[in-house]
This record gives sequence, structure tokens and C-alpha cells, in this order.
Amino acid sequence: MPLTKDITFKCPECGEEIPLTLWQSVNTAENPKEAEALAYGDLFYIQCPKCGYQTMANYSLLYHDVEHGMMIQYIATPDREERAKEMAEYRKARKDSIEAAKAQDPALAKQLYGAVFRFVTSLNDLREKALILRAGLDDRYVELVKAYIMPQAANMKPDLGIESVRFFLDKDGKQYLYFFDKDGKEAGSCDFDMESYNAFKNGLSLVEADTDIIDTGWAREVISEIESQDTFQG
Repeated sequence: MPLTKDITFKCPECGEEIPLTLWQSVNTAENPKEAEALAYGDLFYIQCPKCGYQTMANYSLLYHDVEHGMMIQYIATPDREERAKEMAEYRKARKDSIEAAKAQDPALAKQLYGAVFRFVTSLNDLREKALILRAGLDDRYVELVKAYIMPQAANMKPDLGIESVRFFLDKDGKQYLYFFDKDGKEAGSCDFDMESYNAFKNGLSLVEADTDIIDTGWAREVISEIESQDTFQG
């Protein structure tokens, strides 16, 4: 299957036809430039050369971080039922492909399909996962830190209306948490809490195969379980 697809995007403001390349699959080892552009949003950025209109291309793609052994499938389908159907189809196809590959060469199967698989349903989620991997962190513990920190930040700064938080890694390697209000506007930021990250990682035993969706909802459930019973070890 080709990794790219060339299309023409018609500017909604002036009608200018803009050539656009859609990446159906990005591999960090084979496409390092595009992998970085994906993580920082440049891969999806569109600007009309005629009128200056700006937008982000939104389409499904597969991201494979070879170094960290993770594959992330972004599904751009907005309808929840259709999205769930696509996820079920991807899971079955992936399982069948892995089993077939394992029969031939187990090591190659792991290399081709990655040890870990995730689904994401927004471009921001995809970019965040890519940045987490570039930082050498485990997305499960990052999500737990976010779920732990966000209510504290919201209570400390109620006037900011904080409703969500995202991990960010700048190009110098500095790690941050950015907070956003209900309209998606930035409401503040802070350094990423590595102390809490290490506490979760060292004290909490998680099974990788539990789920392929690691997000805010998953993290809140884990935090709730931690609060209801002592699940930390050590």
C-alpha cells in the first residue's frame, strides 16, 4: 500500500486549488522528517498561497514509532458508531496479520507491528502520543499524571476554567503540561511533574494488554481505583 496519497484541496475562502500530500502511514525510522512534522503539527498544516487561509488537514493514518515499539492508529471518523466499527475491524485485521507473521518469523512480526498498539480519535491526541514517545515516556503514566494534576490545577485557579490538560515536549527536550478551558483556549502551563510520573511508574503495576485506548477516561478510572483501594506496590 502506498504511504502517501496526492490530492487537491480547494481553499474555502478564495477557491484556490492547493496540492496536498496525505500520509497514510508514518514510520519514525523510515520517515524521520515526517514523524517530527507529525508530532509538531506541521504535517497537517495547510496555508493558501493566494489568500493566506489556514487550516489543518484531518485524516486517518498509522504512526509507527519503531524505537519505542508502538503503533498508533488515528481514526478521523467523527461518528461514534462508525468509529467503533472501524476500531473493531482494525483490531481483527491486526490480530490476523500478527498471527500470520508470527507463523513465519516472530521477531519480524514484532518489528513490523510493534509491541504496543493504541487508538486515538483526534489529531491532538495523535500528536500528544507522538511527543510522549519522543520524550521516552510511557503514555499510561503520563495520562495518570495528567488526571492527578488537572483537578488540583482547576481548584487552585478556578477563575481560569481549566477543563483539560495536555503533555508537550518542545524541540529542546523540555517537558510541559498545558491547561485549556472549555473552549480549547490555553489557560496556563507548568513543568511536567516527573516526580509524580516516577511514583506512578514505580508504585503501580499495569498490564499492557489491558486496553488499546489510553486516554483521560482510562486514567480517571485508574485514579478512582487507586483512591478506593491501595493498589500501589512497595
